[in-house]
Amino acid sequence: MRNPSQPCRLLKNPELFKNGLVFRSTSCKNAVRFSNLSDASRSALPSNNSAQLYNLQGKGSLPVKFRQIDGILELIPGERIVATRTLHADEDYLRDHFPLFPVMPGVLMLEALYQASCFLIRATDKFECIMLPMLEVRNVKFADFVEPGDTIEIRAEIVKNEGDRVTIKASGTKGDSTTVSARLIIGKTRLGADRPDLAPLDRFIATYPKKDLEKLLSAGKCTFTGF
Repeated sequence: MRNPSQPCRLLKNPELFKNGLVFRSTSCKNAVRFSNLSDASRSALPSNNSAQLYNLQGKGSLPVKFRQIDGILELIPGERIVATRTLHADEDYLRDHFPLFPVMPGVLMLEALYQASCFLIRATDKFECIMLPMLEVRNVKFADFVEPGDTIEIRAEIVKNEGDRVTIKASGTKGDSTTVSARLIIGKTRLGADRPDLAPLDRFIATYPKKDLEKLLSAGKCTFTGF
């Protein structure tokens, strides 16, 4: 029996591909099945007997359950993205944060900036890199609370895009008030960077953020059609 406390991993063991199971999240019931992975993609994977583990947790490559963006209003690849996030009173964590004064946790405000930035990077690079780990967060400022019913506008702009990392200037505003601002350093990589035989898996995993982006563009009534 697998320990549920273990981090999310990609188990690259040929025996697992018989059942089309590649990714496991923190519990078996939340496993992501790759049963529709093509035969060509499967055959591209190594056939050794030892399981090789690729820890993908926190690298921006798996489907995001805790989405912190509701819609995208503007997307200009290579430049900026504008998105929205509305805090709802029935969100579970607000019962503890805080019982008498529910507000959006600062870490989730930063997560909203990061998620918007990831969509900007992927649109800019045409989904070439599937893993976008947060490398560094600088100059973080929390200036106002976000309470249930509030909507924040998230803006992220590319400051520098060189090699395997991107510098993003991001902020969240509520009306005329800035709620959070930060400079994010985000890495760019893919499974096929060091292992060309894993390139087909990169392309398959990229279908998840592509679908998410399509939904968010539609929700924000943004007409971007660059992918």
